[in-house]
Amino acid sequence: MTAAHYALRPDITHLDITAAAGDPFDLIVPVVDRHNQALALSSSAAASWEARATVRRNVHAADALHTWTTTGPTPNARINPGPAVTVQLLADPATTAGWTGWPGWVCGWDLDLLEPPTDGGPAVPHRIATGRFRLLPEYTR
Repeated sequence: MTAAHYALRPDITHLDITAAAGDPFDLIVPVVDRHNQALALSSSAAASWEARATVRRNVHAADALHTWTTTGPTPNARINPGPAVTVQLLADPATTAGWTGWPGWVCGWDLDLLEPPTDGGPAVPHRIATGRFRLLPEYTR
């Protein structure tokens, strides 16, 4: 398949998130094509894609406060294949409780979907979502 088969929408979806520290986190982001239609991928095709998302204090921060990825020894994200592909970002309560150490309660986040290499070239990243990430602290736990 060529890049034309997977041309994602050039506009980035703006999605502000509010998460509660100490609660489970489960966010599902739809993947759409350049015509704002759901992207369909088979299980075998989706297996060659990669998703990664980060939360940072701000756009200039070098260090990520939290990272999700579909690869590595402990993936905490997944690409859900089918007629309407989604990317799912997950964190358990112990993980989100640790977020209270972040240097601010409102940060920024983004999500990239990496298209598999075509014609021997490198993987093609597509930023599909970005926005503010607001963290609500734990008070009674």
